[in-house]
Amino acid sequence: AAAAREAFGSGGASVAPPEPTTGAPAKGPAFTYYRCDERRATLRILHAAPSYSDPEDVPLWVLGSLLGGGPTSRLFLGVREARGLAYDVATDYLLFHGEGYLEIRTSVPTEKAVETVDAVAEEVGRLVSDGTAAGEIERFVATVQTGMQANLDVPDEMASWYGVRSL
Repeated sequence: AAAAREAFGSGGASVAPPEPTTGAPAKGPAFTYYRCDERRATLRILHAAPSYSDPEDVPLWVLGSLLGGGPTSRLFLGVREARGLAYDVATDYLLFHGEGYLEIRTSVPTEKAVETVDAVAEEVGRLVSDGTAAGEIERFVATVQTGMQANLDVPDEMASWYGVRSL
């Protein structure tokens, strides 16, 4: 308590929230490359999405879970298990004021980076063209709900949830 008071004061002072610092969204595809001479590359593929205040954020969590939310997700099964391209693959929904991003991230052997991006694009394209299988959405809705319920018992997750929405 003493350390918190020293670091943050009494907490009674009113502090103006910071202005949003997000830049203008890209007008189309963009690519950023950082040279790394390692044998392992980290890929992050981002797509613009609604902000944390948009009611469409929960369906995007389900979409993210369906694509890369664990060992039964499409990207995990298709990119990692079936093709053996990636060490891991996952999705995350990044929430900001005024905008958000659906992120697909993966770690791959450097020489498989281009092939992995192509495989991710194929899996996403297959979802767009073919849609979902019977029961698939319901399964991932349940996965998201279970994760949200589990987070009720994790103080830092709850602090993050309420903190982001408060700011």
